[in-house]
Amino acid sequence: MALEIGKGDEVITPSLTWVSTLNMISLLGATPVMVDVDRDTLMVTPEAIEAAITPRTKAIIPVHYAGAPADIDAIRAIGERYGIAVIEDAAHAVGTYYKGRHIGAKGTAIFSFHAIKNITCAEGGLIVTDNENLARQLRMLKFHGLGVDAYDRHTWGRAPQAEVLTPGYKYNLTDINAAIALTQLVKLEHLNTRRRGNCPAISASTGSSPLSAIKPSRLAARSCLASVYYSCR
Repeated sequence: MALEIGKGDEVITPSLTWVSTLNMISLLGATPVMVDVDRDTLMVTPEAIEAAITPRTKAIIPVHYAGAPADIDAIRAIGERYGIAVIEDAAHAVGTYYKGRHIGAKGTAIFSFHAIKNITCAEGGLIVTDNENLARQLRMLKFHGLGVDAYDRHTWGRAPQAEVLTPGYKYNLTDINAAIALTQLVKLEHLNTRRRGNCPAISASTGSSPLSAIKPSRLAARSCLASVYYSCR
């Protein structure tokens, strides 16, 4: 919505994603274009994305799957070449590194703090972006379309109190959930290290059992991962 995507537009997303992505695209009146994922990484490739681009494509939403990073530099390059916005679905990638930097350090990414994610505040999430105009629009949309929210007023003394600049919603994180999230963030590196450390023990325990067909991701040896997923191979 902040990118003014609407009826007649197309948004590319992997076939392996959560339904909320498709819901939002559809509710905006746009068409989700689902692209198959790579069999080994379970993530969409830059080549598959580029093949799906049409004159109506307005956004690309790659997914960093199960703690592993997608080939995001190549995907961003495609977005820049065609003038298409890239929004990273980083729900699984809280604490994941890509080429020495955290996912979300560049571009626009969305993280989830749902109960089953790497860290949780019970419910909620986080959007990060290095696009100032997009950030300004997101702040307005998250709180009724107000130009200045309560934090701005009380912390910086900004005014006026209730100037509505655009129709908006209320999807800001509550103060309690935000406080929990900040505490969890301090523990993130430790929690992810423990998850990666559990991988050898899990692999050893399943190796000679009926579960031997379940193998860790081929990316499991990388220290950049926030977590490691297992699949049948």
